[in-house]
Amino acid sequence: MKRALALIDSKMAQAKNWLRDPHAQPGDPGEQAIRQILDEAGKVGELCAGKERRDIVGTAKTLGQLTEQELKGKMQEAMTQEVSDIFSDTTTPVKLLAVAATAPPDAPNRDEVFDERAANFENHAGRLGATAEKAAAVGTANKSTVEGIQAAVKSARDLTPQVTHGLHPHETKAD
Repeated sequence: MKRALALIDSKMAQAKNWLRDPHAQPGDPGEQAIRQILDEAGKVGELCAGKERRDIVGTAKTLGQLTEQELKGKMQEAMTQEVSDIFSDTTTPVKLLAVAATAPPDAPNRDEVFDERAANFENHAGRLGATAEKAAAVGTANKSTVEGIQAAVKSARDLTPQVTHGLHPHETKAD
């Protein structure tokens, strides 16, 4: 019993900090501390009898469910922020790529600028796809919506290299 109390005391500060921090991530040490505390409380409850046992085990179970709700809420908030960040500007990378692709043949560093902007475009497209897939996986969308998102991401991944290759200054007829 003393060992369980010592463990709970040592984990309590981490757990409180995690619960107070709106930016705490799922899986952080604070969440792990909460799970360990609840696990230990359940073990202590199992050692008790009668009403005391029911109360402790029931409370540990209820707190575990509340922790799951808190975790789902934090995951939803984090996903919403990520979607907002990545999808806030979807046009700049393609606009910059188009400018680089139509640069005059004698423009300084034309190939280097194009290669840099093509890499940025491909990187951004990859992040858009990965974020969309994560949002579909964590969200509450139905099966057909999730499948639609996955199909759109696959198409975008297939087309992205074709776009950069087709726009490359050496591939255009302007040269």
